[in-house]
Amino acid sequence: MWTGPDSRTEQYRVRAAADKGPFDVTMTFLDHDKPVTVQASPAKDTDGIAETMKGARQG
Repeated sequence: MWTGPDSRTEQYRVRAAADKGPFDVTMTFLDHDKPVTVQASPAKDTDGIAETMKGARQG
């Protein structure tokens, strides 16, 4: 995790081994405290984190 001079997270990297190969993702956070517009996905296209993690534990 990289933080800026204001102690806010600027970048976060996660690396792990997965069944189908390595997992490596980097998230960069820009424009703190600026308004955004978000449109929610239809419920049929989403999954709760509990369901996602249950599937991860089962392999």
